[in-house]
Amino acid sequence: MNQPLTRLENNKPCGSINPTAVPSTLYLSGALESRLGRALIFCGITAIVGVAVGWLVTHLYDRTTSNPHTDQNHRRKIMTLYIATFTHPDKEGWAEHLDAHVQYLMKLLHDGKLRASGPLIGTEQKQAILVLVAQDRHEAEQIVADDPYDIHGQISDLTIVEWDPIFGSFNADSSRPDHRLTPDH
Repeated sequence: MNQPLTRLENNKPCGSINPTAVPSTLYLSGALESRLGRALIFCGITAIVGVAVGWLVTHLYDRTTSNPHTDQNHRRKIMTLYIATFTHPDKEGWAEHLDAHVQYLMKLLHDGKLRASGPLIGTEQKQAILVLVAQDRHEAEQIVADDPYDIHGQISDLTIVEWDPIFGSFNADSSRPDHRLTPDH
């Protein structure tokens, strides 16, 4: 049955409260006795548990994975992969500057700026692709601009796009690194 509540202000009793004069949110003993009251309490507890579980999952997941775009402790400081594709307009110029280009690619590999490179097969003109590691698009553009092929006018139809390799061998460089998304697992 409904019983009056005793209110304490500054740790002093203030007397009884008339249940009909008190908003229903303050009258807890009656709320517990009704189905609606029990349902509301159950929903509140469920919401609190849901928030707690969500927080735990998020924080546990954050500790077991890293995101190169947001995690300052990742092995490389917020690096992104870029794909550069281009055409070689002059076969003779291509051959003339090939050695300097290969030496430049070896330097990029050593510096950790190149993940893969090679010609495209079956195209009418000589074309190639570079998978670059850069902090931003400007740096990726500069890497291509410093290539002896570009310096000597041997690159045309250049495109540079950011790449997020979620699945496969480059997954560790993606925005969602997860060993389960690599070929070894």
